[in-house]
Amino acid sequence: MNWQSLTDKEAKTLDQFELGKVKQVADEYVYTEKGLIQKEKFFIPKRFADRFDGKTLWFSITKMQAEGEFKREMPPGPGEFANRYTTREKKVTERTIETLPSGETRETVQERSG
Repeated sequence: MNWQSLTDKEAKTLDQFELGKVKQVADEYVYTEKGLIQKEKFFIPKRFADRFDGKTLWFSITKMQAEGEFKREMPPGPGEFANRYTTREKKVTERTIETLPSGETRETVQERSG
C-alpha cells in the first residue's frame, strides 16, 4: 500500500462508520480527523488498515473499537501501539506416546509456533 497517497482520502470501519479523512500516516498509525468545528481525532494502528478501494481506506475495526480505543486528542507515544497490537505467536506443544514392541512406552514432545 502506498501510504503517502492516502492523505485526504475517506476512512471507514467494517460497519461503515465514518472516521473522517486521513490527515497523516505515521510509522505505527494512521491519523484521521472528522468534523468541522468539533473535530474527532482517531489514531488507528496501521495493522488494522484492511484495503483501499481507490476512494476509501477501510479498517478492520468496528465503530465501537474506533470510539473506545482509537479516538483521542493526542497521538500514541513511541512504541505504544507496537506493544499493544502486535500479534504474538503461540507455542503449541504436541505429545505423542508410542508403545514399542517390547511393551515400553516412549513419549515424544514437539513444540512449534502456531
